[in-house]
Amino acid sequence: MSYLNYPDYKISIQDRSYIQLVQNNDAKRTAAEQWAISMIRGKLTQKYDVNKEFTDTLPYDPAKQYNVRDRVIINYPAWVASTSYSLNACIVYNGVGYVCTTSNSDATFNSSHWSSLGAQYTIYYASYPSSCTYHGQPNPATLAGPFAPEFALINVARGGEQNLYALGDIVYWKGYTYVCTFATRQISDANLIQYIAYKDVPFLNVFPDDAVNNANSQFWGSQTAYTIPVATLPTNTTYWTLGDNRTPEIVECVKDLTLWKLSALVNFSKAEWNERYESALRLLAMYANGEATLLMPIIVTQRGTRVRFGSKVKQQNTY
Repeated sequence: MSYLNYPDYKISIQDRSYIQLVQNNDAKRTAAEQWAISMIRGKLTQKYDVNKEFTDTLPYDPAKQYNVRDRVIINYPAWVASTSYSLNACIVYNGVGYVCTTSNSDATFNSSHWSSLGAQYTIYYASYPSSCTYHGQPNPATLAGPFAPEFALINVARGGEQNLYALGDIVYWKGYTYVCTFATRQISDANLIQYIAYKDVPFLNVFPDDAVNNANSQFWGSQTAYTIPVATLPTNTTYWTLGDNRTPEIVECVKDLTLWKLSALVNFSKAEWNERYESALRLLAMYANGEATLLMPIIVTQRGTRVRFGSKVKQQNTY
């Protein structure tokens, strides 16, 4: 896995110190990162959908089929004069990434044979379908709601409240878009108390791919496959977003744990890294215990609720 890349470390450690830590062997960094990610999985896996977070950050490949939330980085070998380059070959020239649009073996760089992909180390991620709506309005992903177009029983960005979909709303779910065919109906106070205990109260929505409850498209219909067309450049803003869709707090935790792990390999002052290690563990404990909230998808099983609690449903009184 390549969740992090070398540029991620530049704001945390100087180049020469980093080289000393990895001992000119980047495989050691990769191994330490896997250990760090494993640590974080162990802390958060019961509450957060860590599989959506820990995905690769790999160089953009024009021949690859990309899906929503896939992340790419512009990082390739440097262009070499008089080298034979075929269509879709990717290189870096003067700090900018390019993809070959005309096969060539030019002695001097000819920009007409290449298409720019942006500055080296730029990160892009595949966007949600622009057709997604919520209550009839466009519903793009934002920093405040990074998963807004994706179907969700609850909305983390809105304090964990349940989503209420309107007739005709369009959501994205596991490679497809779906159209709402039955608006979300809230449970009245009178009906709520009939369930006796909160653990028995059903979710307000049905998953679009529920083969039982949505077998006849009672709630979600018009299933349409959605992928990014092959060879769509990341500079195409219809399908790609310029930016990093990783959770910043988790990126920092992975870096701090990785550097702490590597510091044991050399005669390196560990006082600072020990503090960062302890700080990362404290933060992860806060996220796991609900003392702080991450903008990451919370695990919700398709049958039953994520957390079982058995107190009786309270009467709602108005005076």
